Amino acid sequence: MKREEFSAIHLLINSLISSTYFITSFPSKWQSITNKLEKLNSNLKASRDSLPMEFLPKIWMTLTDMKELADHCGDGSYSGGKLLMKSDIDKALSRLDVLIHQLAEINDSGSLMQIDDAIVVAKPAAGAGRDDMRFYMKELFLRLRIGGLEMKVAALAAINEILHEDEKYAVILLVEVDDGVVLLVSLLEFQDVGVQEEALGAVVFIAGFDAGKGALVAAGVISPLVRILEGGSRLGKVRAASALNNLTENADNAWSVSSNGGVTALIRLIGDSGRRDDELVHYACKMLQNLSRVMEMRRFMVEQGVISAFCQLLASPEDETRIWAIEFLVAIASEDDEIKGEIARGGAADRLLKFLNPSSSFSLKERELALTALEISCFSEANSISALICSEFLNWVFCFLNTGEILIQEVCLKAMLHFCEVSEEAKKAMGDSEFIPVVLNLLKSKSIRVCELAAELLVKLLSVQKTRKKFLGEAQNVNLVLELLIAGEEVMEKKRFLLPLITSLSNSSSGRRKIAASGYVKDLQKLAEADSADAKKIVKKITGSRFRSLFQVILSI
Repeated sequence: MKREEFSAIHLLINSLISSTYFITSFPSKWQSITNKLEKLNSNLKASRDSLPMEFLPKIWMTLTDMKELADHCGDGSYSGGKLLMKSDIDKALSRLDVLIHQLAEINDSGSLMQIDDAIVVAKPAAGAGRDDMRFYMKELFLRLRIGGLEMKVAALAAINEILHEDEKYAVILLVEVDDGVVLLVSLLEFQDVGVQEEALGAVVFIAGFDAGKGALVAAGVISPLVRILEGGSRLGKVRAASALNNLTENADNAWSVSSNGGVTALIRLIGDSGRRDDELVHYACKMLQNLSRVMEMRRFMVEQGVISAFCQLLASPEDETRIWAIEFLVAIASEDDEIKGEIARGGAADRLLKFLNPSSSFSLKERELALTALEISCFSEANSISALICSEFLNWVFCFLNTGEILIQEVCLKAMLHFCEVSEEAKKAMGDSEFIPVVLNLLKSKSIRVCELAAELLVKLLSVQKTRKKFLGEAQNVNLVLELLIAGEEVMEKKRFLLPLITSLSNSSSGRRKIAASGYVKDLQKLAEADSADAKKIVKKITGSRFRSLFQVILSI
């Protein structure tokens, strides 16, 4: 029976080699496969007597999968794109490498039974020399290659243990263990869950190193990781997600993840509200955010329904999940007007607006992020701006400016500045409401940054004639600004942003009249004499022909 199986395998190898001659895509890779198949054939002949029967089905399965791939690539029936084809070919090469090394180890060490019965080498003590560490690591990989199921699990557990104890073992694995990473990646395809989960543990650790990332990707790790993410055990999914998260920190791997169905799998994972796992969702959010650094990938995500999936997350009962969702929407919308529009039209605006309701229990961070997301996604479309003006948006922002903490006040002021820049209607709406007294009061804030932003916002709002007239109608408003400019220990710091505000007021005759009639003209004159350009402009304006007599009277007092 064994002889017949060997003959069938040899025939399959020869048929596969013949198939590679007619494939035009990635010819250098198929040439590598041909070379490895010839080597595999040679190794099989050398190990005919010592090779365990249970090893033959694995060889047969690998070769039949490769034959199917070769046929599809050769006759043009391959259904995936070039990237997926390249990934499948790389995976085939990796599987061949593992088989060749396993056969070589069997030829060198004897049968599977002999290695199972061998004495276990003791783990080197802490501080052991590199030679001892190398010998132990290679011994574990020998057992991993040709041991039975129980020995594989034990070897993987030992490998994970020493990797976490000393990072030098990771370097040894990457540099000095022949095809060690390739073997670990091949074990991700192992049917036994225990082997798969332990192999994933080692892959996650290696993926934490830059050199490890490159080695894993070259070994074809992304495809099995995506498959485990879709259909593995719970622990397997978490570890696969962790490894993919590390790998996607490098944007170069984005297309490989996408070509293997990773983006679709991640979006499906997030959108599966019935079986949503917060830990997995966290990794999925981080991975999609990593991938969104590639502009083309963002648009592909939108086509796959990512906005709808994240809108669902905004309603999650977990505050961390809601924060991840808002952070992703901010990331994906940045610098892409098309996606901003998709978010605004996709229902995210209404959900984000709810975070600003003062009567809700959302955290300060959620409110800040939601306001930032609204600013990025909705301040660029006329329809979205009109909808915000007609909603409770301005009223709720007003509440935070009036009673909120400094951090939320700063975020609100920045957003309102932007709102004024993109919409004249927004400026008018804010001027018609009670914004002016509240923003004016923020000039007295202990936060210099809040004071500065409030002054800039007032300049924007007072550019509307109706609002400026309303502001100047109350004499105490101008006096308060002048008082803040002159008084206090931080005059120089405040002068930087208060003088431009007073300059804007002096642009109208009524504003100049209010300034000239205030009790701070002499102080403005002193600032002008101290070589303040803005103060000079103000003094020059209020000493014009219409105000010269009033100004002279004031200076003579």
